[in-house]
Amino acid sequence: VVADDTQILFEDFEQINTTTMMPEGWKQIDAMTNIKCAQPANETGGALVAFSGDYALVSMYDDENPRDAWAISSAMTLEAGVTYQIGVYAFCMGYNITDEWEVTIGTEQSAEAQTTTIIDRKGSNAVKDTEWTLNSGTFTPATTGTYYIAIHHCTSNTGGNICMWDDIQVDSDHLR
Repeated sequence: VVADDTQILFEDFEQINTTTMMPEGWKQIDAMTNIKCAQPANETGGALVAFSGDYALVSMYDDENPRDAWAISSAMTLEAGVTYQIGVYAFCMGYNITDEWEVTIGTEQSAEAQTTTIIDRKGSNAVKDTEWTLNSGTFTPATTGTYYIAIHHCTSNTGGNICMWDDIQVDSDHLR
């Protein structure tokens, strides 16, 4: 969905492929297949709601393994030397521990290619977002080319909780 010519990517997770449970062109990398677009209240059996619309990107807890779940966007073209604003709303309320996650960018639609961290909520940077909170950062590519942005739920301990993200955007002007 494009709001205007400065917005490169805006994904509200409302339009999904019902086979992959991801937006068209997005890729899920998760051994547990617990990261997907879903209606939070239906997924959790509770009263959680998306930031906007009915759906959000939801990553469920895993009480036996650390989380290592990726949702990687479809391709976008970014220009060298342009500083892009990147933002995403997050709701990671934690439970026994504080969940860890990051937003990264890379030149391929794989975990290995996600080499630049834009938003770091890992280790000592992890925080509990007990309500929808806008997290943001910037990226200035050295070369013009094709890039992919990713949300990575990477809680290093077992016993984390559900994390949700909504309205991720990449913009060359400002966050909306």
